[in-house]
Amino acid sequence: FEDTPYRRDFYASLQQDWSAENISVNVDSEVTVADLANLTPYDVIVFSMHGSTYDNQPILAINEEATTDTDLLYSQYLTEDYSIAKVMYLDGSSHYWILPEFFRNCYGTDGLSNKVVYSESCCFYGCDCYCTDIDTSLAQAFMDASAEAVIGYYNSVGADYSREVMRSTLESMFDGDTLDTSLQKSIGIYGVSDGWEDPAEDKYPASPHYLGSPETMLTHSAKAP
Repeated sequence: FEDTPYRRDFYASLQQDWSAENISVNVDSEVTVADLANLTPYDVIVFSMHGSTYDNQPILAINEEATTDTDLLYSQYLTEDYSIAKVMYLDGSSHYWILPEFFRNCYGTDGLSNKVVYSESCCFYGCDCYCTDIDTSLAQAFMDASAEAVIGYYNSVGADYSREVMRSTLESMFDGDTLDTSLQKSIGIYGVSDGWEDPAEDKYPASPHYLGSPETMLTHSAKAP
């Protein structure tokens, strides 16, 4: 996300709180394409970044600026695998968007074994602008690499809702609850969607969804004694 106090302070506080609970936390505020190709050290992977759709599929929009040097570095992804897209923003800068195929190419069939993935990004499970039901193509790319479960949102999601549901759900899982129990607890606190309090004001409410077993537990990332 943008480097603003609204964004930065929440995750700094989250890192501090989780670290105090003996959870090993690494916050990467300058995520690159190369970083996304190296997720294997982590048990739980949280994407706190923008998302959108490209060519009728959900994508992750990282903040790495595209340059001649990075284009050369990522040339295989751009020209052979077609697993990232180079896009130009209104301010004239160019950045990379990460397509579902990227994760299949990087991690094969078992490169994300036992990982739990939570994305706060908009449209991770698609959106009303091009599909009438959830689009699992991005989430399925992680499942195809043997992730345990993948949680995200359908439609463009409000920042407060997305991050509070993420935090609540993962903290419940850290305490030993299953994925479905944890998510249902969070929904009970924050609502079934980011527009649940006033549906008339939000024609396209964002709601959480997941792939994977509802019984998924964080057995590999429990709190240290």
